[in-house]
Amino acid sequence: FVGGGSLVVLAFALGVGVVYKLDLSRRQQIEKALKTSETKQGLIMRTLSVASYSASASGNFGALWVSDNIDVVSGFPSTAFLEDANLWVSRLHSADRERVLLAFQRLPEVGTVNTEYRWQIADGTYRWFLDNAVLQNNPDGVAREIVGIWMDITPQKEIEGKLGQINEQLTALIHASPVGIVILDAIGNCLLWNPAAERIFGWREDEVLG
Repeated sequence: FVGGGSLVVLAFALGVGVVYKLDLSRRQQIEKALKTSETKQGLIMRTLSVASYSASASGNFGALWVSDNIDVVSGFPSTAFLEDANLWVSRLHSADRERVLLAFQRLPEVGTVNTEYRWQIADGTYRWFLDNAVLQNNPDGVAREIVGIWMDITPQKEIEGKLGQINEQLTALIHASPVGIVILDAIGNCLLWNPAAERIFGWREDEVLG
């Protein structure tokens, strides 16, 4: 019986050992897969002009954490944001600062912020950024931190600016044209009626549009 008991104990101990080895192997596989996933994610993030962050929920909204690729977006290393709590607010464009800070100050009321603004990167130039953020609260309802995504949208803003200029030029040409120009939608509603069309047909623009 003692011998049998020893075998049972030995078998039990071996069983635990096998289970432990299996669990350890599974854990190593999961950790390896996680590390591979993080590496791939890091490579993707570095090729995109997008960074993530967490920041103080009040005051100057200084960074508490920033993603490693923040240097790609801003020209500053991640340590610069963590060591200087005023870095973000101090480099907001003067024409945008009041509006942007008001949007963040209203987070306790609305919970989210979605705003565009100009920010001075490390080389001294200003670039346009889209900032999407949400407020995280403690279980007692007290604001804990802001978590957000920061995206460089300068190329899009430049395209918008060029399209705006083209539209202004086309509008000026249409209004100055001696030829009557009329634009209708698919069901015949008038979308555009230039001054020449007013002279030709006798109806004012406000009488025809729509």
